[in-house]
Amino acid sequence: MRLVCEGRSFLFTRKGYYSLGPYIAKPGDICCVLFGATVPFILRKADGASHYKLVGEAYIHGLMRGEAVNNIRKDEQQEKFILC
Repeated sequence: MRLVCEGRSFLFTRKGYYSLGPYIAKPGDICCVLFGATVPFILRKADGASHYKLVGEAYIHGLMRGEAVNNIRKDEQQEKFILC
């Protein structure tokens, strides 16, 4: 457990999901599933209006086995990100 949790924090999302993410994550960061990736990521809005910085990867319970993709298809909630 120590090896898995080292450098990580316990997080909660606005929708009630709990997560194990980067220690530097903070309120206002967003959790997202990038198409083609095997894990969710935490992003932080950068200085630019539509630019984001990658904070790190996360374990988000309930979104690790394709559930996020199924939800997106139902709700059509897709957003484009510019990572810097």
